[in-house]
Amino acid sequence: MSGSEAEVDLIDHPLEFRPPPLRMVERVVAPLRKYFDPRFFGLNNVDPRRPTLFVANHTLYAVMDPALYIAELYRVHNIFLRSLGDFLHFEIPGYRKLAARMGIVRGDRATCARLMRAGEHLLVYPGGSREAAKRKGEEHRLHWSDHTGFAKLAIEHGYQVIPIASVGPDYAFSILLDGDQVLNSPVGSLLRWTGLSQRFLRNGEMLYPVVRGIGPTPLPRPERFFIKFGAPIDSARFHRKATRENVLAFRGQVEEQLDDLIDEMLVRREEDNASGPLRRLLTSI
Repeated sequence: MSGSEAEVDLIDHPLEFRPPPLRMVERVVAPLRKYFDPRFFGLNNVDPRRPTLFVANHTLYAVMDPALYIAELYRVHNIFLRSLGDFLHFEIPGYRKLAARMGIVRGDRATCARLMRAGEHLLVYPGGSREAAKRKGEEHRLHWSDHTGFAKLAIEHGYQVIPIASVGPDYAFSILLDGDQVLNSPVGSLLRWTGLSQRFLRNGEMLYPVVRGIGPTPLPRPERFFIKFGAPIDSARFHRKATRENVLAFRGQVEEQLDDLIDEMLVRREEDNASGPLRRLLTSI
């Protein structure tokens, strides 16, 4: 089998995935770690022997913080999370193979159930792409709509959930134009007229904002990240009965705890005074 065929096989056969060596992961995240200087809390809440569904909030663009807490969990507990990704990851030629090599799997219920039966540690973002494509005023807020799939699967497979709250990335950029503003502009009219908005952007749901970072540049400000792994939330009390009532109750408990953790990390950020003068300068402009 050629290398290309082996990579494609990971998409349809996710259990064939083998994590990369820790030293390789550390090399990849080293620049991010140095730039954003993250602080981690609650790693003692994680039991690597207990298969867990980690439920996280998506931050703006969803690219700056996940690698950091995935690497930290790998370093501390030897857990390499399998991220449940939007199916669009696997519609992009070239990137679909890279996504599979990074352990990302299709975020559909069949794939998730398959991995749970194998006892994998999983990572899911119930807010999906809409939560990452933030509008003005949505910094560090959850946007889960009516998504309940993660709660249903956790109950059905007897999984515990550990929330991961991430604070800081949403302050690395200032939003100049958000998706709603773009949709209401001539550009949005063109996207709708051509059908691009419906075909590729889910009617604007995945329309990411126009931002600036340091000064007028698109370089993100070096905001310190504050990331906490919450206490486990066990689904055992539902006895694997995923009734609508049980699913909504479990989802609500996870959402409430994650919201509380985000608020806690926002307070940590406000109280932080350990940044050096250069970081303080660059995050203020």
